[in-house]
Order: sequence, then C-alpha cells, then structure tokens
Amino acid sequence: MTKTPATLQRIADEAGVSYMTVARVLRGETRGAFPAAAERARKIRRIADRLNYKPNSAARATVTGRFGTIGVLLKHNQTFLPPQLLQGTNAALHKHQMQATLAHMPQADLTDETCLPRVFRELTVDGLLINFMSFSDQTTTQLLDAHRLPAVWVNQKHHFDCAYINEYSAAYEITEHLIALGHRRIARAIRKTPEHIEEPTHHSIPDRLAGCEKAMQDAGLVAQSPIHAFEPPEPDCQPARERFDQALAILDSPERPTAIVCLNTHQAIPLARAAAWLQLRVPEDLCIVTFSAGDRNSGWDMEIIDVQIPMHAVGQASVEVLMKKLAAPHEHIEPRQVDYEPVGERYGRPLVGPASP
Repeated sequence: MTKTPATLQRIADEAGVSYMTVARVLRGETRGAFPAAAERARKIRRIADRLNYKPNSAARATVTGRFGTIGVLLKHNQTFLPPQLLQGTNAALHKHQMQATLAHMPQADLTDETCLPRVFRELTVDGLLINFMSFSDQTTTQLLDAHRLPAVWVNQKHHFDCAYINEYSAAYEITEHLIALGHRRIARAIRKTPEHIEEPTHHSIPDRLAGCEKAMQDAGLVAQSPIHAFEPPEPDCQPARERFDQALAILDSPERPTAIVCLNTHQAIPLARAAAWLQLRVPEDLCIVTFSAGDRNSGWDMEIIDVQIPMHAVGQASVEVLMKKLAAPHEHIEPRQVDYEPVGERYGRPLVGPASP
C-alpha cells in the first residue's frame, strides 16, 4: 500500500500547532529563544523526520515565484572552483535558505541569444553566478540585461553586477611591507602565455603588478623589469627543466632580487628549487611570496610565503550581490570589493628582511 506523502498540515495536527508554525520552523525562521518554543520546534522536526517529510519545491515555486536554487556557471573543460570559494558560496546561500547547482557551458554559448534563457529554464534556477572569464563578457552582460536574467560575475572586475577581490591593494601592501623589512631589489613575476594560446586576462594579473610598482615608486625605488615566467594553461607546454633553467638565469646574478612576488605557486616552486640549487637560503637570502587559493602551505616543503586569496569571502559577497539583483532584476547592482586579511594575518609564514652580506 502506498503511503500518503507527509504534509505540513499532517505534521501540524500531530504536533498540536498551527500550519504556519510548522512552516516557520521547517524554514528555520524560529529562533527558539524560550525553552518552550525551542522544545516545540524540536518536536516538529522530529515528527517531520519520522514522517519523512519532503518540501514540495513545485508548490513553493508556485506560491513564491522562486525555485530556491542558484546556478553556478562554469566554463566547459576549464573549471576553477577552489573549495573555499564553494564553501563561501554555500554558506551564504544557506543563510538565504537556498542551494546551488553546477552547470558547464562552452564559451561560445554565452553569446548565443537562446542559450542563457534555456539554462534558466532547464536548471530551474532563480539566478546565475558566472564563474569564468570570457572575451565576450560585454556581449553576455547585454544579453542578460535584454532577457532580464539575474546574474552576477564571481571575482570578475566589471562596472556592475559582480564581486571581486582587491588585488591592487594587496600587492601594494605586500611590497610596502617588504620594503619596510629592508628589501630594495624586489621583482614581480608576470604571466607570459605562449603566442598560440588565446585567453582573457584576469584582473589580478595587471592589478598585482601595478600595486607592486606603485609601492616601489612611492618608496623612491626603481622597480626592476618584471620577470616573464611561462605559466601556460596547458601543463605540458613548458617542461619542468625549462622552467628550472629559467629560474636559475634569474637568480644566478650579482644583482639578483632579494624578494620576488609571484602570481601563484606554479611560478614560485621553480624559483625555490633554483634557489636551493644555488645554495641560497629561502627566505633569508631570497624571499618568495606567492598568492594561493588552496590550503596554506600545502603541496610543498619549501619556505615559500603564500598569501591566502580570500575566496571564501568573495563567494559570500557574490551571493549577496545576487540577492540584491534578485530583488531588483532590472537594476545594475554596485560591485562588491573584497579585501585581503590585514598584513599581519595573511601570511602562512612571516616575511623577513634580506640577510646581511
């Protein structure tokens, strides 16, 4: 015999409370400030669990006009989704009693007038968090506006409808701190992509470079020419030996830098290995600073100073911008800028000054 699905009214009848009380408890809207209220909420949840109550998403969508789900849009075959970003996104969605679903999309579909509306229909989502870069961001934004589809760019620096990390200030403060410790020859490693590969540039690359250069200029120092380091999206584009030889050439010089600010660990690790080959102490002879979106100091046993990118915070900020967008889908929402932790708290290992000759 088929069991009758549990309903809010059935739970209310068993608990001896009103339908609305059950609805509020199961939505998490009751705080249970008083012992009697807390016990009543626990009783309602126990009954709901025993009856295997499942919310009727279709009915809720009919009443509220919302599905309670946000789509996280990822680029097909090129996904950057750090755990901290996903955790921050989920934490913020949970606060709003919503959930996320992941979807992959080829870049070309972002400029197809039929694809984005279809994503909303097929995924039954209320809005989108777009988590990848595209050469066609402006065209995509125009399509979203034309179809009145609420979407927010995650860690992308646009004029509106986005949340992004303040990379310029972070690079400026790191360089300023290195200068205060006595470093004068500070190099910046920039990304050099092979000519046959076309891809958009994330705002973190020019902003970190500009922040470092401005700190050097403000201190009256001459910024050394940036180190062009290959860090291609295709792992086998440049063999490890070639990257190691490139690092040796940078460090085996009388005027070598005493500190290098790298974009990521892919650039930092060959430098640390070359320093060890040259018997340079890290960080005493060479301070290597890098930015990391993963676990602090994971994956290597080297004295690299990794600055944690605030992925958790930008995930939360992206959701908050999207909530504003959902409330006013016809308006452009101001960008939300996310700062790094204060200088004294952001490093896996402390920065040190250059060793005395």
